[in-house]
Formats: sequence, C-alpha cells, structure tokens
Amino acid sequence: MTDLDPHIGALLDARTPQQAVRRDWNAVLLRAGMPSQARGRRRRRPSPGWLLLAAALVIPAGLAVARAGQGIVHYLSGPATPGERALVRPLNPTFASASGIRGDVARARRLVSITLGGHRYVFVMVPLTRHASGGCFYEIVDRHTAEEKDCGFDPQNRHPRRSPPRVVGAGTALGAEPFEIEQRRIWVMLGDMPDGVRSVVVHFQDGSTVTAPTNGRFFSYVVRGGHATAGHRPTALVGLTAAGKLQAVQRVDPQAFDRAAIRRFDDRIMRETTILYLARNASYGVPAHARIARFAQVATTPEKIARVFGGRPGSYPAHPVVVVLRGPFDVNVQRLGCKATRQVCPVPIGRWAYLAYVLDLTWGGGGPVPPGTMTWLEKAPAGTRFPDLRRLGKVIYTRFH
Repeated sequence: MTDLDPHIGALLDARTPQQAVRRDWNAVLLRAGMPSQARGRRRRRPSPGWLLLAAALVIPAGLAVARAGQGIVHYLSGPATPGERALVRPLNPTFASASGIRGDVARARRLVSITLGGHRYVFVMVPLTRHASGGCFYEIVDRHTAEEKDCGFDPQNRHPRRSPPRVVGAGTALGAEPFEIEQRRIWVMLGDMPDGVRSVVVHFQDGSTVTAPTNGRFFSYVVRGGHATAGHRPTALVGLTAAGKLQAVQRVDPQAFDRAAIRRFDDRIMRETTILYLARNASYGVPAHARIARFAQVATTPEKIARVFGGRPGSYPAHPVVVVLRGPFDVNVQRLGCKATRQVCPVPIGRWAYLAYVLDLTWGGGGPVPPGTMTWLEKAPAGTRFPDLRRLGKVIYTRFH
C-alpha cells in the first residue's frame, strides 16, 4: 500500500478544469473528422480518482529506477547449471598440500545473480571433494566468461567459533569473504556454513540485521545502497543453529565496504612498493661486498628538506619522500645494474658515508620510471656526519629481502 502525499490530490485538482464545460463528444469527434464507427469506441475522460491511482502506480516505478544504479539482485537456489559447471571446470584447481582434495564441480551451487552496468554476474561456489574447510568461489559474466575469485583450503579444517575482522576465507568462523563488483559501491559476501549452522544473520553498524539467503551449506549477501554508507556497514556474520542458538561469529571490517578507505589502502601499498622498488634499484650501484641490508625513508616536505640538506624548497617535489642508503662503503667499479633509475645510476666511484635521494611519487608505477622520479639529494663523502632524519619527519627503516 502506497501512502500518497495529500498534496497530490490538490495538485491534480488544480490541473483539472473545474468550470462547467459542454460534454458534446459527438461534436468533438465530428470536428476531428473521425468516422462514425469509431465514435462508439471513444474512451471516457479519466476521472481525478483514476488519475490518483495512476500516480500511485507511477511512484513505486520511479523508486525502482532510482535503485537501478545499485544493481538488480536475484538470490539463486539449487545446483549450478551444466553451462556454469562447464565454464568453471577448466579453472578448478587441486591442492598440492592435500592429496585428493580439489573442487568438486559436480556439486557446485549457484548463489546470487547481479545485473549491473549492462552485464550479469553469477557467483558460483564449488565445495571440496571431501568435507574440509574451504572451497572455490567463481564469478561468471554474461554466461560465457568465468573467473576464479578465491580458492582456499584449510588443512586443519578449522572452524573457530569466532574470528577477527580482517581475516577472511577458509579457516574463519564462516569462511566468508566480500568481493567488490565493477569497482562500484556494491559487494557480494559469500561463505560456507560449518556443521551445526543452519542460518547466517548479517549485523550492521546501525544495529539492524538481515538474514542471508542460503543454498545448501553456502550463503550469500549483497551489500549495496544504504548498507555501503558510513554508520550502516556490516560488522559481523552470526551463524545460528536450527534452534536459533549462536554457533559461530565472523567479525567483519566495515572499512572493507568503504571505497575511499580501500583506495587509500591501495595507494599506500602502491606507494610502499614503489619506494622499495626504486631504493633497491639505486642500491644495485653499490658493489656486492658492501651490500646494503636496509634503507631509511621519510615522507616529508620541500621546506624540511631545504633546512636539512640545503637548496631551495621550490626545487623539490611537492610531496617528497627522502630515501637514504647508509654506509660507509667503497665504490671502486661503477655498476650499471640500476637501469630503472638512470638518473642516479651508476653510483660515482669513491668512498661514501651515505647516499641520499629524493623521490617524486606522482608516478603511478606502470611502465618505465619517468625522469625526475628519483634524483640525487646528497652523495656524502666518507667522514660526513649522518643527518638527523627525524627533522624531516617519521623515519621508517625497511630491510631488503
């Protein structure tokens, strides 16, 4: 039942002529040039009551359109179709650490279908060939492309009653893991219910709960819309017995459904990977007998670099990172192994107390290293006092592996 806004009736009355009018429909039809046999099929003028009913029908349709950006979700039941099994079979792995255990495609189950951005995504769960903790999640796109999303096996067959929020997949309380779709604010959570669990309830930050649909021993739930916003995201999955008793709790990290937080985490990982890559390349210029075990890095500002190392702040990147390889070490032969960082390669011949570089991490990490990404800050001769890097900011020491 839709409760119409009381102003709609007044609006329709205002748009409907209320003055007395001549209702000579035959004269209207004659002026329109309609044949006589068509006159009997004329439609009655809709009354305001019918207009109100039409408005009531249009309002829910409008709401459905507004939700279209969140995808159309259908929770599925029963086994996977022959076509779905055929698509995932070539991807089905075996577990080298456990002889005889692999995904049992014959018992695959289809869990949920999501239509989004003109494509249909069907998620299929493949259990293991014998009872064990884990299984394989697959994503099938438009009925012809399959991709393995995650495949895990816990040789200890662990199903703890509680598991921490940042641990997902096999070996957790409910074996659940969220998967983002098309880099949009929509995730599908898939999991495996251990023995004794008959239902799974999703808990949210705002205190609300939803029972996740199940198919066999597997469950799924699509996080979208309001449940993907701050203060309303998932916090836990609670497994209940047939009698409704608590059997397992898998805590969920709400930030796993925060696209901005995920982006920040990805950027941080990329940043650290890039720093390690550049520092290692720079260290190739140092002879093997004086191999550098670790380096120091400091995220800082141009002004702080100028105060510690000299120079003009404007000559440094806007958001620099200083990397220092600490000696002393001798460079008697110039090595050319640091081809990725040509601007600081090779290391000059001499005896050095330390080598300092400044990094401009606006480089995204793909393709060749652009000029200016890593430049010399200081080549300190032996005997030079090591600078107090704490004046630049928080110092992080990273070991080469």
